[in-house]
This record gives sequence, structure tokens and C-alpha cells, in this order.
Amino acid sequence: VDAHTALSGRPFRSEARHWDYTRRDMEQNFTSHRATQVAQAAHGSAGQIERWQALDESAYGFQLRRNGPGARIAHRQLLALKTGRMPQFILAEVRWLRQGADQAVTLGAQALPGIARPCAVRSASEDPAKPHPYTQAFLLPQTLGAAPSLVLPAGWYQRECFVDLRLDEGVTHIRLCELLERGFDYDRASFSATG
Repeated sequence: VDAHTALSGRPFRSEARHWDYTRRDMEQNFTSHRATQVAQAAHGSAGQIERWQALDESAYGFQLRRNGPGARIAHRQLLALKTGRMPQFILAEVRWLRQGADQAVTLGAQALPGIARPCAVRSASEDPAKPHPYTQAFLLPQTLGAAPSLVLPAGWYQRECFVDLRLDEGVTHIRLCELLERGFDYDRASFSATG
């Protein structure tokens, strides 16, 4: 299970055919797999929920501990996270990691702003008859002092790139404006509608 599936409740479906598979697709699949480790602190390997102990939970973030084996975690990695108090998964970023002598892993995570909505993006194609396949992304809503933003797979952001954003059943044409944050396995970017 990946973060997109954890937040949407259903697997992501791409219309890409096996012969359309590119190096970028391979990198994104690798990224998507790694981006979900706490929907592997929520959904462990093979789609099972990985249980972590919540040591602290505040407006500033979360401190979690895993005592047994589990998925590999990296600094600044994107996680799908849900504690007992939350009605749904949220996206968070690993801010620090520590492994003890007893092999327990403790991490600090900070939530990304707002409740993420799973969506899909693709580079706008110059040839409408040959559109690019969609890839997983997340839409973060406007929050106090921050405009809406997109969470994209690592390396996906390109300034002034035109993108088709699919949310629910609708498609909006947007332009990526500014890279706001670069994590281990994601880019977060501002965007504007193109009309």
C-alpha cells in the first residue's frame, strides 16, 4: 500500500501501457513505493499496517517509535500517517531519525500543511492524440498564509511546466510556479490555473 492508496482508499490506476514505461516512470515507482513507509507506519510491507507507538503528538509534529523490523525510512521522507485520534491519514515529513542499541527506530515527523487530497498529474502534451500517462500526486489546500500547493514525486518539478491536474473526475490545466520544498522523495510546488 502506498501513501496515495492510504489517503484515497483505493489503488491508483494509470492508463500507461507497459511499453510506455520510461526511466522517469521507474524512478517514480521507486519514489512512490518509498514515500509510503508509514502507510507502512500505517500499512507495512505487502500492504499490512505497520504499527508504531506514538510517544508525543502536538501541533508541531509527532514522535513515533517502532520496536520491531519494518520498512526502511529516510530523513525528509514523505509518510502517510494516522494516529488513534485522527479520522484520516495525513501527509507528514520525517524531520529526524534515531536508531537505538535495541534496534528500535524513533522518528520525529511534521505534518504538511492542510489535509492532502490524492490527485493525479501529467505533463501537458503538445500532441493531444498522445497524452502522457498520469502519475500520483497530492493537492494541499490553501491554509492561513499559504496558497494551495502540489506534492509531486521527487524530480518531477520543472519551473513554468504546464500540467494537467486530475482531481476526482475533473481535469484542470495548471502551470507549476515555484518549488516550495524538496524532500527525500517528493517536490512540493506552488501552481496557478492557466484558464
